[in-house]
Amino acid sequence: MRNKVSQQFPEIKARFKSAFFDFSENFSLNAYEKKEFEVTLDKEEMKKLVAGSYIISTDIETYGVKERIENSFRFTEKEEVMTKEKKEGFLISTFVIEKVNEGNLPALVRVEMKKNIISRLFTTFSVEPVKVERKGFVVSYIFQKEIRPAETFRVKATTNWFYPLILLAAIVASALLVHRYTST
Repeated sequence: MRNKVSQQFPEIKARFKSAFFDFSENFSLNAYEKKEFEVTLDKEEMKKLVAGSYIISTDIETYGVKERIENSFRFTEKEEVMTKEKKEGFLISTFVIEKVNEGNLPALVRVEMKKNIISRLFTTFSVEPVKVERKGFVVSYIFQKEIRPAETFRVKATTNWFYPLILLAAIVASALLVHRYTST
């Protein structure tokens, strides 16, 4: 706040409000004096905001007169997507990929998972792939989504190896029974 005149203001009530903060202060200003205020920003709320122009509204009251001043400022663009991967399990293995938009622009994220022709038969996904490509013995699953700031896109692939083990055990047991039956 800056006093541009040669008059003193002994009591000023001011409220500064925007999408980033809501701050009130009572103070005085001498002639041609300038006051600066430090405002704490909520970083979690800022993560949800999209880049662009925002307005700061200032309500000022002194000597019983109220006035509203509005200024705009530009919230600069920041594009940042963080990737987290997690793999666990043996007979029932899960692989999770998370894409988190930590910027302030909507982001188009892409996740690609590759499976061989055998493991793909026993794999399920938490999200439907937008594209499936086959190249030889490898199958690529491609997932895509536009996420807003502070949103997460999560893809979970679960491969259940119990089914092929049961099938293999049944084949071995059948082969042993056939061998025993034919040998008698």
